[in-house]
Amino acid sequence: MASKKRQASQKRSPKKAAPKKKATAKASSKAKKSVNKTGPKQKKTTPGVARAATTQVKPAEKRKELNLINLIQMFLEIIIASGFFIALIGQSYKYIAWSWVLPLSIVCLILAWIEKNNSFWLTAVCIPVVIIAWFGTAIGTLSTIAGLLISVMAAVSLISNLYD
Repeated sequence: MASKKRQASQKRSPKKAAPKKKATAKASSKAKKSVNKTGPKQKKTTPGVARAATTQVKPAEKRKELNLINLIQMFLEIIIASGFFIALIGQSYKYIAWSWVLPLSIVCLILAWIEKNNSFWLTAVCIPVVIIAWFGTAIGTLSTIAGLLISVMAAVSLISNLYD
C-alpha cells in the first residue's frame, strides 16, 4: 500500500528540473543552428547535380515552336535564291530578278530586326550588298553566285532552326 501511495505522489508532483549549465559559444551556435533548421537533414550536393536531378525536359518541349516570322523568312529566302538563280541564266533576266530580290531582301532585313534574330542579321545585310554589287559588270556574275549561296545558306539555316 505504501508503494502505491509513492507512485501516486510521484505522478502528481512534477520532477525537479536539472540545474542549467552555462552555455559556451560553440554550444549556443549549435543550438541556434538546430533551432533554425526547418525539416529533415538534407544531403549536400553540387548545384549542377541537384538541377539535373530535379529538372527533366520532355521530348516535346525540346522542339522549338514553329514561328510565323521564321516561316515567312524561310519562304522569302527561297524566293530570293530563285531570283539569283534566274539572274545566273542570262543578263536579260538579271533586272527582272533584281526587281523582286531587292524588295524581298529588304523585307527579310526588317523581319530580322523585328524578331531580333542575331544569326539571321549577317545574311539579311549581305544580300542587299550583293544586289548593289550586281551593278558592276566585272563582278556581276560573282556577286550573283555569292547572293545565291548566301540566300540558300540562310534558307537552310532557317529550316534547321525549325527542327532543332
